[in-house]
Parts: sequence; structure tokens; C-alpha cells
Amino acid sequence: MSKKENQISEEIAIQEVLDFVNYYSKKPIKLEEVKEQYLSTVEAVQSGNLVFEGETKKPKYTLVHILKNEEGGIYMDGIEFKTRIKPTTKADLAKGLDLQKDLANYSLRCISHIIGTTVKELDKFEPIDYDVISEVSAVFMAGGR
Repeated sequence: MSKKENQISEEIAIQEVLDFVNYYSKKPIKLEEVKEQYLSTVEAVQSGNLVFEGETKKPKYTLVHILKNEEGGIYMDGIEFKTRIKPTTKADLAKGLDLQKDLANYSLRCISHIIGTTVKELDKFEPIDYDVISEVSAVFMAGGR
């Protein structure tokens, strides 16, 4: 499966990403920062692969490269993001890690929790999909709503 052609203008996509980030973030960003900080997310909105649903702007992402199981069947074709990591879950995700030395592993644990996979399964995503997943997940990892 290849990347979809742009269905939404860049200006509209940037505004949608801005609205999404500022809805969930404690630190709002400015319009001119969106494309620099969330380029993959803007491109995913433009292509129609990423949509923000309803008043809560809950993100749903259709993978560019569908994951298949060993038999060739569809294993995963999209992602519904969890929009919050509860404090007790954050503690569980950090268990056994020295966060000052192992922030990368903590981030991977958070991303896998947000998208409902295991850390090992993150390796299965192609870079175009992983970039969107990590940018969107980062909004929820930072806290907010």
C-alpha cells in the first residue's frame, strides 16, 4: 500500500494539528511551530490517514503499510490512540527503569501503551507510520487533559 495523495490542503492540515495539540497539551504551540514539530502528523492529516474525531479530537490513524501476520492476513491496519496515561500506569511503565538514563525505553513503553501494542511490536512499523505514531503519542506523553 502506498501513501495516499494529499486530500486536504496543507493550511487546513496544519490548523487541525494545531487544534489537536493545543486541546491536549499543557504548553500550547503556535501555528508557525506546527509544521516544524509535527511534520509527519501534518502529512498524515493531508493524506487522510489521520483524522481527529469529535469534540475530544481523538486521533485515528490508518497505517500506510498494513501489518500482516505470518499467514499473510491483516494483523493491524489502523490505530486508535489512548488519549491519556493514568498516573498509576505511568508508574508501572517506569518500573525498573532509571528515567535519567533510560528515557528511550520509557518513551517506547509509553508509545506502546498509547497504541495498545507491545514494545517489540513497534519494530514492525515502517518509518512513515512510526513517525506519525511517535509524534501523536508524544502529545499524550507530555500530559494535559
